[in-house]
Amino acid sequence: MNETQIVKRIAKYLFLTNTEVKETSDYMFKLWTKKLKKGESIKIKKFGSLARIKRKERRLRDINTGKMITVPEHYTIEFRPSPFLEKKINYGKAK
Repeated sequence: MNETQIVKRIAKYLFLTNTEVKETSDYMFKLWTKKLKKGESIKIKKFGSLARIKRKERRLRDINTGKMITVPEHYTIEFRPSPFLEKKINYGKAK
């Protein structure tokens, strides 16, 4: 499911226009990006949490050339599903 499909479903469910839902989702993602960039985590009940984590510099082999390359230190996003979401996915039932 992509962003367009999600926007259409939410718009239909809430009797809103696609534009209204798209503007809301764009703002939400902009806000999340800002918070993650500051190092703050985002927790969404019944869904999970997003957090910025730092990856250390490391060396690995380029599978195309066989040469060793250095991947510089960088940040990435880690997602941890909530227990509710995990139960829902694994067992189909969650309270």
